[in-house]
Amino acid sequence: MSNKPPTDYLKAIKRIATQEGQLRAARHEREVAIREREVAERQVRSLTHELQAARREIARLQSLSPRQQGN
Repeated sequence: MSNKPPTDYLKAIKRIATQEGQLRAARHEREVAIREREVAERQVRSLTHELQAARREIARLQSLSPRQQGN
């Protein structure tokens, strides 16, 4: 009798190792996506703040009289 493990056993070990690798990769991709989303959310908040400031400045300039505007 041989001391080699059965082929099905080796195939199962290889399949499990492959699945574990795929799971690690998927978890990493998820973490990267979460970080990218967080960065995008911060950018949206920043740009929204800048847009609101620009709108306030436009409203302020439009409220000035023609003399104050330099016309």
